[in-house]
Amino acid sequence: MRAKHLLMAAMLPAAIFASCTSDDEPDKDYELRVLTFEDADYKGAGNYLGKKDWTSLIDDAQYGGKLLYGDMTTTPYKWHDDNNTGLCAAIDPKGEGLVYWSGGEAISNYVDGTYATKEVAYTEQLATPTGGHAGSKNFCVHNGNFDGVTKFEPAGGIWFADGQARVIDHMYVSLTSYALSVGILGNAFTPKATETDWVKLVAIGTDKNGQTHESAITMCENGKFETDWVRWDLAELGEVTRLDFNITSSMMGEYGLNLPGYFAYDDVAVRFKK
Repeated sequence: MRAKHLLMAAMLPAAIFASCTSDDEPDKDYELRVLTFEDADYKGAGNYLGKKDWTSLIDDAQYGGKLLYGDMTTTPYKWHDDNNTGLCAAIDPKGEGLVYWSGGEAISNYVDGTYATKEVAYTEQLATPTGGHAGSKNFCVHNGNFDGVTKFEPAGGIWFADGQARVIDHMYVSLTSYALSVGILGNAFTPKATETDWVKLVAIGTDKNGQTHESAITMCENGKFETDWVRWDLAELGEVTRLDFNITSSMMGEYGLNLPGYFAYDDVAVRFKK
């Protein structure tokens, strides 16, 4: 009997720890709503194409397709996670006629796992090595960086459609197959990463007063790249009205970042007060 009590006592701290780290902990004053980009989770009244899904926002070509490279002045590419997280994004939100090559957030389900054995070209810019996070199908690809050489302002970004500030708890991120291929193998324009190279993703959160705060996650260290999805905790940014992204790296050249400025994200979790 004494041995049984000792065993139960030994198990108790682990049980308490598991309870305290659960997202479903009863005493938390918020619930998490997650943007998955999966059709089964679509809650909006309909996207700008009149469809009630995410997949219709995936272009039929990774480069040069009509959705991402069409006439943005008449049919601007945009998405909105209506009736869920409230997050939204748009290519060319100012109506300047810009297309995806200038930066933005594109829904995708393209997969290319050959990044370590053959060159993945820019025409395959929307692919990840494994698809979405945790075996899901859809995800979003961010294009754009600013490095003081080629750009001085963020491109793309996501924001809350209602203008309210909320805590974005976390998201999962992955480098794209195109970016990994260039980093690991190099190409005609960029040498492959060396043992001293690094790559970081940076999130810039803007609060309700217009002040910005940053969070970074390392995707390559000492020349070794993360090739799977990685959880990025963003709660340290506090309540934000929008989130912009940047890609920084030691792999720089005369014309700025040598690595393609793309990464994918999925399962974006937002805190909503109970």
